[in-house]
Amino acid sequence: MPNTPRRTLLGGIGSTLAVAAAGCLSAFEDGDEDDDGDDTTSDILEYLPTAAGDESMLLTVTDIEAQETVDTAMSTSTVYYGGVLDEDASPTKSASVANLKQDDPEVITVFSGDPSVNDDVTDVLEGQETTDGIEYELADPHPDAEDIVVGVSGETVIAAESVSLLEDAFESATEDSGSFLEEYSTVGDAFETFSRADTLRVFVGMDDDGSGSNIDPDDVRFTAMASTVIDEYTIEEQVGIEFVDESVITDEVREELEADFGTGPRSSEIEEDGPLVTATWTRDLEAEQEARDHVSPSVSPAVEVDPNDDFLELEVTRGDPTPLEELTLELNDEEYDETIWADGKDEIEAGDTLSIEMDDVEPNQQLRIRHDHPNGSSSMGTTILNHFRFDFEYDRETETVTVAYVDDREFPLDGDYVSLSIVDETYHGGGTAGQEPTVFESLQPWEGAELSVGDEATIDGAEIDSRVLVGWKGDEPQDSIANHIVSPPGSAQFEYDYDADTLDIELGLDGCEPADAYELRVDDQPAAVQWTDEYETVDDGASIILEGIDVGSTATVVWVEDDVDIGWTTARPHISLALEGNGDELELTHDGGPSLPATDLTATIRAGAETEDVDFETLLDGEFADGDTATFDAPSVETIVDVRLEYHDEYRVGSAWLSADEL
Repeated sequence: MPNTPRRTLLGGIGSTLAVAAAGCLSAFEDGDEDDDGDDTTSDILEYLPTAAGDESMLLTVTDIEAQETVDTAMSTSTVYYGGVLDEDASPTKSASVANLKQDDPEVITVFSGDPSVNDDVTDVLEGQETTDGIEYELADPHPDAEDIVVGVSGETVIAAESVSLLEDAFESATEDSGSFLEEYSTVGDAFETFSRADTLRVFVGMDDDGSGSNIDPDDVRFTAMASTVIDEYTIEEQVGIEFVDESVITDEVREELEADFGTGPRSSEIEEDGPLVTATWTRDLEAEQEARDHVSPSVSPAVEVDPNDDFLELEVTRGDPTPLEELTLELNDEEYDETIWADGKDEIEAGDTLSIEMDDVEPNQQLRIRHDHPNGSSSMGTTILNHFRFDFEYDRETETVTVAYVDDREFPLDGDYVSLSIVDETYHGGGTAGQEPTVFESLQPWEGAELSVGDEATIDGAEIDSRVLVGWKGDEPQDSIANHIVSPPGSAQFEYDYDADTLDIELGLDGCEPADAYELRVDDQPAAVQWTDEYETVDDGASIILEGIDVGSTATVVWVEDDVDIGWTTARPHISLALEGNGDELELTHDGGPSLPATDLTATIRAGAETEDVDFETLLDGEFADGDTATFDAPSVETIVDVRLEYHDEYRVGSAWLSADEL
């Protein structure tokens, strides 16, 4: 049982309702209300010890056996066994409680029926006896998870986070039935209210998750999510919230519940019965599977745009035939006229062309195709004209950048919407939550004019390692139609000699710079040798050699004035590899480079979804030297095979691949 934060396991009222509204519930059993058969769900609840519960918890009860009545290929439901049960196990029921009051919540799960444990657990089981004399077998701890213990007794398997909790569970089953639900009456009330459900999850003691919900967690006794299988392809699902009193069900609460459950593909009527509010809807698994299998239309980005054309035409590169009434095309979040973009088509599919009037096209334009259907929705997006060619020339002395428009498409850019700005290079893309870019300088140098090829403008205040943006209708990174990082002069090339433990570093420069403008650092410390030891000034090709460099050492060349890297490397050997298929085998040949000890090498073989790690010392003795060949079993799937060789399980030293035809 993982050490999962309370909020992750339970969440708040707002996020829980959002999950429920999305239909992300499990559903397994035959829910025929006329079924008078034995209710064995209560049997498994007898194993839940009162010590597992608290005022804040999640109870989940599942009829696993009934899952087989659902077409599981169409249902997205799964049962998580947590690495406890054998893959061929046939448990019939499961129940779990997550006590979420503590920072480190205790979780216990009980399986009944035929829940045979996997071989790893079986190998470490030892006979035990509780203080009440109940005999069982114990795996302490689970061989693959130190925070889990597993107990087995007859047709019952229990996984818990402590032996004491596990033994409490075995002893609880010998006491009066229903003790857990009697001890925690709120959970018991929820279980009774939704007693006909096949799968039930009950949340109590929920937090305010900061989602802005109008529902105060203190006003909620419980939230329940229930599922009932009607037949092989139909599931009925319910969400119920019982409030402490019906007076707290305000109009704002009703509006929120209506927004969550009264609209969309799984809309339902919101019903009130005193303090209990429920939403019920039916899922057609067959229709849902058809919707999942259906490939919605998507278009390729516009590579060529001729502003003299009447229309911009976009090719639909993938998509099954889709009725036009289910599709919407949006430009910058505004719905576009379907009589233009669909051009009279009743369906859209791969190979079709969508049209946008050229007068409606503008730079950095967001295009999105939405597909709304009875079982959900999907969308794809692309950006039109998000890159234009500008040249950037930096003057280090004046800290200015001259920007010239050189795009040969000559798309008419209205200078009223084009800006130049300088932003912090450490900001990338949309940033992280709460992060805003720092805009140091911004201007509109072409205001009142239309840009033509050759037009120039200059922006001041460009320091090394800042980013210059050409923006459209904004001056932040997301508005960029061209950008340039102001870099220090020069670059660095590295060549590592594994046999000699040396690293050769060579500068690449367009001109001449003072030798002390650059510093070489090894593992973040100044290296023993610097360019100033051999040069007063450096130009293209100036090099130095470091000795005694171990594999894994990091070398960095720094422009001292601004403490900005111009190049770095991690010292590692490199060998050329040749890969050939030979029937049921793969042959990997050393094709140049240093000899490496086989004991230090691991080969990772990837073929489709299959991955296998092989210790090289099992393939050959001594060193892997030029001309040597290691032989592997060929993968079972016919696909591209990629072999990567790592030194000390950390540093890739070579790779090779074969196409399926070459196997």
